[in-house]
Amino acid sequence: MDPASDPIEAQKQKLMQKAGAAMAKKALGDAVDALTLTPEERAKREKEAEAQKRKRLVMVVLGGLALVVGVVVVMRLMAALWLYAIGFAVVAGIGGAGYLLLKPKIAAIGADRRLRAAEKEAENQKLAEAKAIEDKKSQAAQKLDDDLARLKQQL
Repeated sequence: MDPASDPIEAQKQKLMQKAGAAMAKKALGDAVDALTLTPEERAKREKEAEAQKRKRLVMVVLGGLALVVGVVVVMRLMAALWLYAIGFAVVAGIGGAGYLLLKPKIAAIGADRRLRAAEKEAENQKLAEAKAIEDKKSQAAQKLDDDLARLKQQL
């Protein structure tokens, strides 16, 4: 299969090239070190590498031990508090069931309130329109009275 047509193959090829280049670089560095380092420097580097291996091993062992202790502590805590966990689950279940039962009723109450508010707003708007019409009528009657009085004065 052509690596150019398959992206996975192309990625595999790139990784293999990088790995080969890294191995060649390491081998070249080791060869240069073998030619240039004195036996004392070589022994010092080997001791440092061995110390680093021991340090890594100790860290892995301590990390594993901490993980085991943590798991034991959590298991002991769960064993001591299992009754409370069951009680919490029961209370949460009752609360969840109550919420699911009351949610539609609460939504209906909210919808009823919104409907009443809309009806009240419509009623207030009708009253405002009626008052505006009444004000216009009274202004028109006042104007007629004023015009009548002015005409009477002219006669």
